[in-house]
Amino acid sequence: MKRRNWYWDLNIPYKKITQILSRGDDPRFARIAGILFSRVLDPKDVFELISPSDFCRHYKAIEREITSDEWTKKRAAFWKATYLRLTKELKAKGERLRQPAKPELDFFDRQLIETVKKCRRRMFMSQKELADIMDYSQQYISRIETGRENISQDFLKKLAKTTNQKIDFDVNIFFDSKGQEILTETDKLITQALLKLGVKTDKFAEQIRNFANKVAYLRSTDRYDYSKKKISKGWTEMEKVAGDTFEIHFAYAFENKQKPLKSEVKLLPNSNSSIDFQYHAPSGKAINFELVNIFEREWIRTKMNKSHWEVMLSGDSQIKRENSLSESIFVQQKIREKVQKEKGPQIIPVKFNIPGPNDINVIVPNVTFVHMEMFDTKDAVEIVLGAPSVEPQYRLGVFGLTADLPSDISKLDPYKLKEAYKLNKTFRDRIHFVLFFWDIHQSKRFIDSQYRYFAVPNPKLVTQETIDWFNAEMEEVFKC
Repeated sequence: MKRRNWYWDLNIPYKKITQILSRGDDPRFARIAGILFSRVLDPKDVFELISPSDFCRHYKAIEREITSDEWTKKRAAFWKATYLRLTKELKAKGERLRQPAKPELDFFDRQLIETVKKCRRRMFMSQKELADIMDYSQQYISRIETGRENISQDFLKKLAKTTNQKIDFDVNIFFDSKGQEILTETDKLITQALLKLGVKTDKFAEQIRNFANKVAYLRSTDRYDYSKKKISKGWTEMEKVAGDTFEIHFAYAFENKQKPLKSEVKLLPNSNSSIDFQYHAPSGKAINFELVNIFEREWIRTKMNKSHWEVMLSGDSQIKRENSLSESIFVQQKIREKVQKEKGPQIIPVKFNIPGPNDINVIVPNVTFVHMEMFDTKDAVEIVLGAPSVEPQYRLGVFGLTADLPSDISKLDPYKLKEAYKLNKTFRDRIHFVLFFWDIHQSKRFIDSQYRYFAVPNPKLVTQETIDWFNAEMEEVFKC
């Protein structure tokens, strides 16, 4: 084949043509392949440029291009016979040729399709006129506008540049009039989710990009595909945003240090519940992490009335102290919920089993919005170990999750310490550490959070050697 004969009127460099024909998913593939097949009859020459698999997968579109010209219709019969022969051969080898079914259009896809239509209509163009000026087929534009074709980034860039328009999604610009990309697909999902919550995303595109890079990195491992689903479908309230973004920050910290995590791991036999992450350390130990987000406003809704809230804001220290105590107890409750279910007098363990010699079980609470966003290490120690482990001037009076009953406990037990001790048994027997996290910036966007962490051990289960080892592991992961 004289390579430079068949494409003489395309005005596209030959190198670019070979690139297009090597990728069946390129939107220009069918049009250029149709020209090739309509002008060349030697399969040996043709299949130097196009793989037999791409030819068979896209044959219907190629055939439409061949038969669109009266002069080339006769050649369609030859290539149809070739298509039937190749299809039979490829299927015999076990190759799947049918394209996967397209997913249902989500909110973003529908909005983007409407944007493409508006962009075309502003130029008073038909689909064919837009196709001609962008060097696509009219059928391709039609498939774009009916949701039967994925809208690629290249298409959007070219549309913006060709029509000299900005392509907008709500207040966010994805491509400028020169076709330069501003936001990636993941950026768009994050932006869309935050917009639903009324967050002004146009003020911090760089933070969105940085967080999107983390999501993209996790998804590239093929172990965190759920992260995209959470962002695109689950962000309907701030608590959900905080929970999902915290998981992503946490997982990225490990993966970025080449410490792969397993997600959604079941530890308890005959149970549907699973922990969030598991890390297998070089020492042979398995660290099992379960994350929990704790919100002050959830506690306010359930535990406080309006008058108490007004007193706290007015500065009454006694009320503040009483409510801080109640709130720390609420934090304990949220932590226990990750370890057990309480059905009346019955306590049923969930997620965590009795640890073996190589198991380290860890609860990871995000306490950014606890104690009026002033949570500190003393609060963490008191929640886990109890008030006697904190200097007297900082004590709230919390009975710790791992605390023993005092030797001089009253028979009347007015503070119900025996009840609390019994309630904490599952935690004491199964959890080695509580790894507290809080955002030092208290970011309301969550995507650009900078976390501080502090581990409190369960002295019933760990030795000093284990504490030193665990702290060293966490420092390696979370150090800046």
